[in-house]
Amino acid sequence: MENLNIAIVTDDKEYGRAAGLAILNVCRSLVINIFSKEEFAAAGEKYTYASDSGRVFSGFDLILWEGAGSEQVISPVLVQLVDKPSLTFAPAEGERYRIYKYSPAQRMVSDIFEIYGRITGRRPVNIMRRGVHLLGFASSVGGAGCTTLAMAVAQEMSRFHDKRVFYISLEELESTGEFIKTHVGMRTLSYYLYNLFKDRKMKGLIVRDGNHQFRPFMESYVIRDDFGVEAFQPTKGRNPLVDISSEEICVFIESIMNCGRYDVIIVDTGCGLSEAAVTCLEMAEKITYVTGPGNHVQRETNSIQYLMCVAGEDMARKMIKVVNKSKNSAMEAFFAGDDAGRCDIVDTALEIEETVVSVRENQVTKILLDGAFGQSINTLTEKIIEPLK
Repeated sequence: MENLNIAIVTDDKEYGRAAGLAILNVCRSLVINIFSKEEFAAAGEKYTYASDSGRVFSGFDLILWEGAGSEQVISPVLVQLVDKPSLTFAPAEGERYRIYKYSPAQRMVSDIFEIYGRITGRRPVNIMRRGVHLLGFASSVGGAGCTTLAMAVAQEMSRFHDKRVFYISLEELESTGEFIKTHVGMRTLSYYLYNLFKDRKMKGLIVRDGNHQFRPFMESYVIRDDFGVEAFQPTKGRNPLVDISSEEICVFIESIMNCGRYDVIIVDTGCGLSEAAVTCLEMAEKITYVTGPGNHVQRETNSIQYLMCVAGEDMARKMIKVVNKSKNSAMEAFFAGDDAGRCDIVDTALEIEETVVSVRENQVTKILLDGAFGQSINTLTEKIIEPLK
């Protein structure tokens, strides 16, 4: 399903150019052709063939038709662009698929791939990438800045190390939408899990289709930030990953690793110790364990000892302990009166310098990878990826 040839047919050339550029900004593997209705009709023999029912338009994987006149065009791949969201319901037999023409570009690309799959019966062919790395971020208590550091490292890897990074949150109430803009109408993580597991013959196993494992097409579910870091559109309410089993989280992670899109998968478990969280940390090649100044030593010790008891002593050996002193961490004020001692199971690797690390812009938190904080993130990132090279 790469390099689909798409025709946008509209008499509003400004809309056609805007839609085409927006679609290409989301997915570079599409080829966009823009026609007026007169130009498309004049294409004649180049894009049509004769059939019993008349001239049938071909030569494109999908034809997106805006406005009136589509009833005169015979094509199994013609999709109507409509100006009301209420008109995009599932078509009855003999009717055409419809896409809301003012949908966010991410949703429009998702609809294009889904409709193309339904019309043709084809599924995406995934070219597996070699050496996909799974990295974990964890903490013993909320407020240590675990999510901020996980997202900062993800952006650092994407911007300065040329890595394609996917971020997964295992927080009970995930904060992905705080750092990556979400889109109304996008399919969420819950839909991905449903489509991943709905046709399983046995619990935890993906149905095999010939020689390929079936997995949902990622483009339909992901959002991305300005630096290319991708994540699932979060589900409203409780995170569905919190309740899935160890077997199911393995299938879930495998589906992302094998989709062929990413070099690095970052799993942010926060302070959770669910079955899924522990399994992810056990599978991770490196774990960044985040604490704050004045952290409660006993809680930290108990958390790490639990992980070692459940998943083995190797957990401590692959941990990088980070003391987050940034002003975005709520730990300093919360534990101001605590014992200043340190858990000695894992040696402190480095400290994140105290600075203002983010600003709020258009309802999204922008992490500032400059100054002392940026230097600390760069050092942490180098320490994480050096053993993986």
